[in-house]
Amino acid sequence: MKLSELPFELILEIYRCLFDRVDVDQFEVNGHYRRSWSLHVLRTTLVCSSWYAVGMEYIQQRLKRYTSDPLAFMLETMECTSPVPSLHALPMTWPDVFSLSKAYRLDYHQQVRQYIINMTTLFQAWQYSSDPCSPVPVQDTLGRQARLRRSVQTVLSLCPNVDTLHFLYDARFTSRLYPTFDQDWFDELALAVTHAQQARQMEGGRSTSSLGDQQPRGDFLSHVVFTTCDTIQRCPCCAGRGWDHRLVPILHPLRVQVVELDQVLPSRAVLECLAEKPSLHTLILRGDILIQASRLARYGYTMSNPPRIPPKLLASVRTLEIYLDGDHQGLDLLVIFRHIYDLIHPMKQLQQLAIRGPRDDGSDNSDEDDDIIVDLDVWVKLQLLAERHSLHALILEDIPGFQCHRAQAKLQSMFAHPVEIVYH
Repeated sequence: MKLSELPFELILEIYRCLFDRVDVDQFEVNGHYRRSWSLHVLRTTLVCSSWYAVGMEYIQQRLKRYTSDPLAFMLETMECTSPVPSLHALPMTWPDVFSLSKAYRLDYHQQVRQYIINMTTLFQAWQYSSDPCSPVPVQDTLGRQARLRRSVQTVLSLCPNVDTLHFLYDARFTSRLYPTFDQDWFDELALAVTHAQQARQMEGGRSTSSLGDQQPRGDFLSHVVFTTCDTIQRCPCCAGRGWDHRLVPILHPLRVQVVELDQVLPSRAVLECLAEKPSLHTLILRGDILIQASRLARYGYTMSNPPRIPPKLLASVRTLEIYLDGDHQGLDLLVIFRHIYDLIHPMKQLQQLAIRGPRDDGSDNSDEDDDIIVDLDVWVKLQLLAERHSLHALILEDIPGFQCHRAQAKLQSMFAHPVEIVYH
């Protein structure tokens, strides 16, 4: 009996036997685990129409507790494939799945919104090819570099809605440990991004009225995120020191609109490249990066200090979003607003400022938050902010001290435009 002739119930039982052992509770916190499971499941749905129908039913049953849109949950974020050989290499990779998805007029490739370039992948590939104990022929190294480029280029070219590019820093890497790291790996990534952008532009010039195509939801890689998975290894300023200037050729052709710094402050070379983007209008800061960014924006720099954020970059920012870590009781509003004021001082075009505090953990501390009194010096900083910046919108989300109507009325009276105060 052919696979396509198996009854619905038997195919569903096959799915359960193959994939029920996976703990889907880990999917929200472990993206690599989720993507690995998703690849194994989705490639079986490409066998034929009956396997596709059963596979969709199985996915809906497994993930209905976690999301109302299982495919988006599985495919929203993709990561570049490691070029290092594996003992368990799959016969079908993500580029293969997305190619078939487009050919069969499915929507797998249209679910991808974010793409991760993991620096650890590049460093591991370089170590593998440069290990003197197991020499690798030059042809093999060049082949792996070419496969990396084709993989990245294929995914970015086929997925029309990818608008966010993550650079996942490896804070353990230093140029001192790897002084001869090969630039070719970064050059291959730059070629992949450039060719994918060209393919997208050519595709955008064609008619998209066919059944399997939709208009892209955002500009190609217009949102760039700098983040790391090991924040305790090094401070945000040092995470990319000595090597991340090699990212500039990747960033150069992109029309970047949003820059997000999540526990990483890139080198001056990277920031200067971003400062030259006329399309840039939004800066997002997460975690403790506010302290570093405000210091480097306010003061000059010398050769012995961390790289300074270029004034041209700050001058182009029209929207600033700040996400604070910690808990309500641990927030020092005076320190926070002092850093914010120092940071936005050179932002001459700033129109919208959003400050988002940590979400409540569910404990009953609403009475304690109501009792928090905003310090007089905080009001002084807010008054200076209102006088020196013509903000069109100020958003305070889960910031303690502004719950009472008197504080909200005082804050509203300072600014010419409405202030949005939100609590969850």
